[in-house]
Amino acid sequence: LARYRPWIERQRAFRPHQLEDRLEKLLLEKSVSGRAAWVRLFDESWASARFTIDGEE
Repeated sequence: LARYRPWIERQRAFRPHQLEDRLEKLLLEKSVSGRAAWVRLFDESWASARFTIDGEE
């Protein structure tokens, strides 16, 4: 575990500044910027795309 000590200490230092896991997930999901927003935009855009092939949609 000595190898991971610096990482564990950083995680512990930030813990008082974090919300409950469910609230953190909600805020991440509602985020309008960052990678998650671009992924959501891409997914929603392609999910609504319709194509016509040989006269059939």
